[in-house]
Amino acid sequence: MAYELHLLIKQQVSMKTVNILLIEDDPLDAINLRRNVDKLNIQYQINTAVNGEEALKYLDYLKNYRRKLPDLVFLDLNMPRMNGIEFLRTIRESKDYNHLKCFMISGSNQVVDKKTAKLLGISGYLVKPLKFNDINHKDSMEMIVNAIGT
Repeated sequence: MAYELHLLIKQQVSMKTVNILLIEDDPLDAINLRRNVDKLNIQYQINTAVNGEEALKYLDYLKNYRRKLPDLVFLDLNMPRMNGIEFLRTIRESKDYNHLKCFMISGSNQVVDKKTAKLLGISGYLVKPLKFNDINHKDSMEMIVNAIGT
């Protein structure tokens, strides 16, 4: 099963470098996400922000200097200053960033959080702890692969 998923990833990504923006205030969760992305066996570059405000400043920097926007955004639900829902709401209202593929990462498995994220156009909702190579997280991995390939 894992071998088939790795083949699917290689076919869809074609060895391009995937630019990722990780918005996470917990350093251990950031390390865990990096380790899981490593398991996807893709070339990637990851930039981080510790909250939504910092992430918006980073996106504005990229736009103003005509740099490539992220292919994927992973954002934590609960963060100081601007949480994941507030960040998502802000970028969905922006003509410059509303197309970004965002995955919410949360320790919360509550229906209300998932519904709110879905209404704001989330590409996927991932529950911590992340384990992309675990059969129970196969759907999460497939969502990410599909987002990378498009």
